[in-house]
Amino acid sequence: MNEPVSAPQLAEAEIRALAEQALGVTVSATAPLSGSVGNQNLRLDTERGTFSIKLAAESELAGERWGLERAAEVGVPVPPVAAAGDLGGERGFMITGWVAGGPATADDVEALVEAGRAIRRYHRISGPGFGLVDVAGGAAVGRYSSWAERIAAIMAKAEPLVRHGVITAELAEGFRAAVADHADAITYQGEGVLMHCDLKPAHLFVADGRLSAIIDWGDTSYGDPRYDLARLSVSDEAIFRPALEGYGLTLDADLSRTLACYRAIQRVDALHYELMAGGDWFDVYRQTIIDWLAPERS
Repeated sequence: MNEPVSAPQLAEAEIRALAEQALGVTVSATAPLSGSVGNQNLRLDTERGTFSIKLAAESELAGERWGLERAAEVGVPVPPVAAAGDLGGERGFMITGWVAGGPATADDVEALVEAGRAIRRYHRISGPGFGLVDVAGGAAVGRYSSWAERIAAIMAKAEPLVRHGVITAELAEGFRAAVADHADAITYQGEGVLMHCDLKPAHLFVADGRLSAIIDWGDTSYGDPRYDLARLSVSDEAIFRPALEGYGLTLDADLSRTLACYRAIQRVDALHYELMAGGDWFDVYRQTIIDWLAPERS
């Protein structure tokens, strides 16, 4: 897809009625929640407790549910799925139980170490293919036959970003050249492992000093585990270091080089998603690429 397509949105009253039918209970109140552009996320208050509902592409929700289930099987705390269904037009909904606590901060050192251990546990799960998973017949398969093919698909997204004025042709050219220079750092020959692909403090929930859940598995994929860690490495060092300690890795020069390259690639992917979904949150993503290229140009 190279041209932006806006996702249909439902009114809050429609979502409330949908949730009541799925849960079999009255929803007393709703409140919008932050989420990615193109999706709708609401808090649901009911007599059975609090839930959250997400409306998104069916393929995304199927992959997210797969990721939640697989992570839970290896002891990773995740939100429980309470209901799910079809909305038509290749969109659906999923309702999950409310998670205690709030996003991790630099003060939550022990919880961040726990998060690193949890990430390592689900990285021991491997599966066929690479990239975002498609779920059919109870099995998940990555959309690409190799990790190199997955990376190449993201690289190709620079062209529509230039065409729509999101990045300059010069920036795109510099990005491609820099990734080629670091190709050895992002080579991955192993089987793809389960990845969350959007690890950040807002998705690491902490309650009473403990990790209560890793939330929002909408980008569930198979691939290079370092790619998963690269997303978290965008966070402040005080967030990333304890998690990396829990994972069992040391941030040496080789890993730093790999993570930096992956961060730039992820930002191109994020810019493309924003563009295609009709968003406009470009500046931060673009700046990561510019900052990475700065030493390359010196």
